[in-house]
Amino acid sequence: MGAIVTEIVGSIGGTNFRRGVNNGIISNKSYGGTKNKLLQNPQLGAIASIFKQWRALDPELQGYWNAEALNFLFPDKFGVQKNLTGRQLFSKMNVQLLVVNESIADPTGMSSDVATFDPGPGLVVPQYNGASFRVDDISIPSRFLISCEIAHGPLNAPTFTRRATIKEVYVGGTYWEEEFGNEFFATFPYYTYGYEARFYIEAINEWGFKSVPNFISPVTLPYIIPPEE
Repeated sequence: MGAIVTEIVGSIGGTNFRRGVNNGIISNKSYGGTKNKLLQNPQLGAIASIFKQWRALDPELQGYWNAEALNFLFPDKFGVQKNLTGRQLFSKMNVQLLVVNESIADPTGMSSDVATFDPGPGLVVPQYNGASFRVDDISIPSRFLISCEIAHGPLNAPTFTRRATIKEVYVGGTYWEEEFGNEFFATFPYYTYGYEARFYIEAINEWGFKSVPNFISPVTLPYIIPPEE
């Protein structure tokens, strides 16, 4: 009760206290992963290399990162907006760029502007290993990340544990149609009738800033008996 009255932000005995603009949130959240699962992360080696790269930067570049870090706010685990240190910003941006095989050492001119867009319809065709979607009203040319999750039965809410990033695409126009059945069924070869899928689309800029994921709930076409020849 004292934590509520004093509007504390933090964690006490496994209970998290977060503060919004007009309200407070109390939650008890169990740890959702295992040590072995974390150690199986294929990016661990690359992430460790990024930490070493920071130590190898000359003091002038480190100073640039420290200066740029003052320009951006990020929420901590309690929802409080804070500036990162230069080292933290360097690590965060380069880790987020791993998925597109890019890296940055000089942050001069860094921008958090990312493309906006409207997700359209999506389709999965198990009969022919097809998967596709459409995106409209893309504000600026951008790279996009496509990730997906599936479940046997209804997908009631977005999750992170079953989600897999399966493709990266550069789009130069304002309209985008993507057919990625080969990548989808290579990642989820057991997807068939009775399953549901969800596609997630994120824009990522050259500095590693990402848009909020937009998701598409595709329609799975039923089996169609081929016409007799």
